[in-house]
Amino acid sequence: MIDDKGRCCGRKPILYIQMALAIKLDEGTHQYTVDGKASPGVTSILKSAGLIDTQWAEEWHLQRGSAIHRCMELYVRGTLDWATVDPRIEGYVRAGEKFLRDAGCDLATAEPEVMVASRRYGYAGKVDLVATLFGN
Repeated sequence: MIDDKGRCCGRKPILYIQMALAIKLDEGTHQYTVDGKASPGVTSILKSAGLIDTQWAEEWHLQRGSAIHRCMELYVRGTLDWATVDPRIEGYVRAGEKFLRDAGCDLATAEPEVMVASRRYGYAGKVDLVATLFGN
């Protein structure tokens, strides 16, 4: 029996159960909230630190990246309709498909676009893919 302090049979706690984070993302403003408080996203933090430079990227490059990203999400979820993939990005998506296949990714257990956050460090973001690759 575990008591309200996480102790089993009166002993020191061997396992702490972290309360789940309430992470929300406003897709329109790309603003995260964690437990009701505004939290910067990982991309915003990296941009403000000067680690992401988009000065040479044109709008089409940004849209292309977003489209490839979305196609890969749909592929992992098993809902990608290849007939709808723009021929200009199909090669990128096929390369992603090949990588996941060669890496032995089990699509049945893979989770794309997983929201994560840290109460301690006060940020949030999305992990592109949580999966077992190469058996690890």
